[in-house]
Amino acid sequence: MLIISNCQISTGEGNETKTVDICVDGEKILSVIPRSEATKDPPSADVIDATGLLAIPGAIDAHVHFDTPGFEDREDFAHGTRAAAAGGVTTVIDMPDTCMPPVTSVANLENKLKVIERVAYVDFALWGGVSQNSMRGEPSLHLVGATDWFADMEELWKAGVVAFKTYMISGMDTFRALSFIEMGQVMQYARKIGALVGVHAEEGKLIAERMAALNVLNKNKIDDYYASRAEPAEKDGIALAIGLARETKARVHIVHVASGQGANLIAWAKSIGVDISAETCPHYLAFTKDDFKKFGSLIKTAPVIKESGDRSALWQGLADGSLDFIATDHAPAPLEQKKTGNAWKDYGGIPGVELMLPFAFSEGYKKKKLTLTKLIEVTSTNAAKRFGLFPQKGTLAVGSDADIVLINPKKAHKIDQSKMHSKAKWTPFNGQKFAGKIVKTILRGKVIYSEKGDVAAEPQGKWIKRNS
Repeated sequence: MLIISNCQISTGEGNETKTVDICVDGEKILSVIPRSEATKDPPSADVIDATGLLAIPGAIDAHVHFDTPGFEDREDFAHGTRAAAAGGVTTVIDMPDTCMPPVTSVANLENKLKVIERVAYVDFALWGGVSQNSMRGEPSLHLVGATDWFADMEELWKAGVVAFKTYMISGMDTFRALSFIEMGQVMQYARKIGALVGVHAEEGKLIAERMAALNVLNKNKIDDYYASRAEPAEKDGIALAIGLARETKARVHIVHVASGQGANLIAWAKSIGVDISAETCPHYLAFTKDDFKKFGSLIKTAPVIKESGDRSALWQGLADGSLDFIATDHAPAPLEQKKTGNAWKDYGGIPGVELMLPFAFSEGYKKKKLTLTKLIEVTSTNAAKRFGLFPQKGTLAVGSDADIVLINPKKAHKIDQSKMHSKAKWTPFNGQKFAGKIVKTILRGKVIYSEKGDVAAEPQGKWIKRNS
């Protein structure tokens, strides 16, 4: 038995907390007892004295690209999950597109699982995917030959994936974007089987036209990349996704929202009963297009980082529920791939999983953009509910997995990129001071990260299937 003694937890009312002992039996939370009612600790129990510490549910990063198997020069599952553990993330949901072969069939899923299950330091769920390649039955991307895409979707859904990733615009030849008609077909079939569809929502035709015009003029700087994807590209993409969701009555999730107008559209869609959710990312909450002068392609992402008004609207969207949670779109690459001298060729992506919770705690909760209750919702509970992992994950309830993060709210720490656990030893947050410090990360009752002892020596993670 493990007892986390004298810790503060949220009451679920704004910033209110109460002092409790959390008792863990095996992998599950056995009891959460007010400190005033606690009796003597059993002599056989391991006790963590959490006096002065805040205990919250382990964070869930619902959007990571750990690239295994296939593109491990950028990131791999071992490094990515070690980074997650150090950042208080106890569950990641890995994307299907930046691995080979992509997770568009059960055979491809099983191929991926064989590689990643033995190297995961935190628990993980998995996205499935539908690409134009898979819809057209390209056999080179299927381990057992081409099959019907709708049969693949149903089999993957039964196997336990949490959602299906799709693109309106893609830079990957192995996972090409869907046409408007194809996107509608996927949503129709997802509605039939009850699945959730994740959409990278940017209007591809508009962006392609802008890119072509800029390339004719040999424009290849980061400002040109920004111009190619500036609004209304994302707003229009989100509007198209909402229209399809209304028509098909599918459950839809908009990934990595960077647009204030897009967030407002999502709020409107929710108000009229569309079953839609959305996430945003730390880089959209921290930076604006003015930061390209300092960071260049280090902060190149898709969608592109936008203006200060967008940043403010995203924070407001998290606070009022228009946006459901924070995820990172963790997608690092070696610096030589980020600094090629041509913004079109520079790899798009940022390492994020290790800093998601520290960022949200410091810049959201401590700066009073988010209440403690809302912080927990947008870093854990809401993602667990949307992706079918609740109440196993996302809460400190009796019977739930004992995924717990202990934070010292009074201790600040400075980000040192050289000490990060990702393969990428760089971050645009390098040198920034965050309020609050993660003291321990506990996964299913086992300490997997300590500020003194670093990450656990052996992988402890396991695959978490979507509950039905």
